[in-house]
Amino acid sequence: MSFVGIPRNKDNYDEVEIYRMSDLMRYDPVRLSVPGLVFTAILGGGDYDPNGLEGVTVDTAYRLAGSNELIRGLWEGVKGDNGQPKLEQWRDALRNELTTNSQHLLKTRRPLVATYVTEHFPDTEIVRRYTDPLTTHCPNDGGPSNRVSNWGTRLPDMAALTKLICEHWNWNWQELYNFYRKSVWPGTCIRQLLEPELAARKARSECLDHRSLHKIYGCVEPRPEGLSFDVYKIRSSITGVLVPAIKAFMSANCLEAPPSNSHIIFSQLQIPAPVIDYMVPKLAESTSPTSTTAGRKRKNIESE
Repeated sequence: MSFVGIPRNKDNYDEVEIYRMSDLMRYDPVRLSVPGLVFTAILGGGDYDPNGLEGVTVDTAYRLAGSNELIRGLWEGVKGDNGQPKLEQWRDALRNELTTNSQHLLKTRRPLVATYVTEHFPDTEIVRRYTDPLTTHCPNDGGPSNRVSNWGTRLPDMAALTKLICEHWNWNWQELYNFYRKSVWPGTCIRQLLEPELAARKARSECLDHRSLHKIYGCVEPRPEGLSFDVYKIRSSITGVLVPAIKAFMSANCLEAPPSNSHIIFSQLQIPAPVIDYMVPKLAESTSPTSTTAGRKRKNIESE
């Protein structure tokens, strides 16, 4: 299992940090095991219960997670058979360790904190949210088929998104249009280019895929900071995504006529050059040789 972090190097957005479970296990196989992480979250506080056990910080919980007996006791008390007696044994063991610090996991003994370990701690429902998280059902995982319906891959619902923005932020049409053109429609276009089956489900008039792209004006200059590739400026038909947005905007604002500046049917979208060069090569080839990444490469090869 691996976790990919967000880019942090502003000079190179292609550089990301990857955290592998195998590396964590080599660093601290007890505390950073799944039972150890659940133990730390329950005592120190986590997403499902930010409070944890009174008087215990995340640092204290992490230190206690060094006890294989304690982390396994909690895990088996929730996941295993005959759970309630095991949880009672676990509470006794936790109270004892907090009171005596017999394993020398803590800097000092914590007898007061031990009194907070009541028969109601932990909330087993909270523990199960960590041990058995509710996720999309996979037909082969053996779990119940009615957990969560298969979400699948979807494109932005322009009508619903417009309604949400109008209700909560009261943007005018120009603000909406600028937001969609810069932040939403390029992503919609890229998704449909990379996953053609998404566009195939829609009528041509509702698409924002290769059929909507008409011309590459050139590359964004200077290249956006931190990118290792060019970004094309592309003339695109936006009717398919514009019409539902306009209708929703009119409905949310009780307008009888469209906004005066909503008649645009073409817009300039900025799309990563590698996506276009690979998925729509004819569009790149039909553009001036010096205006595209692929064109410049061809010109350099021909001149050698």
